[in-house]
Amino acid sequence: MIDPLSDIIGLLRPQAVFTKGISGAGRWGVRYGDFGHPSFAIVIEGSCRLAVDAQAELTLNAGDFVLLPTTPGFTISGFEPVIPEFIDPHVAVTATGEVRHGRQDGPSSVR
Repeated sequence: MIDPLSDIIGLLRPQAVFTKGISGAGRWGVRYGDFGHPSFAIVIEGSCRLAVDAQAELTLNAGDFVLLPTTPGFTISGFEPVIPEFIDPHVAVTATGEVRHGRQDGPSSVR
């Protein structure tokens, strides 16, 4: 079966400038400022909300892939009301390992 999106992504040959795992549990939300560079993410397990500036909010579920060609500001969160923590994406590139948002113990609701 032909998958045009996979073909386009393959032609773009995206490479990670930096990579990190992100997980969240309980009441959590983060707001990333405009990064201006391409980025992509894959939801490995669970689900979360994604609100990209000037776009309708999406619910992401395990298996979903997101490609942001220029990465505008966005908010990613769980489903409980929260005031998101601001993260400067230029500073976040120094983070290593998995970053956990919200409740620190127990299973995560998204990875």
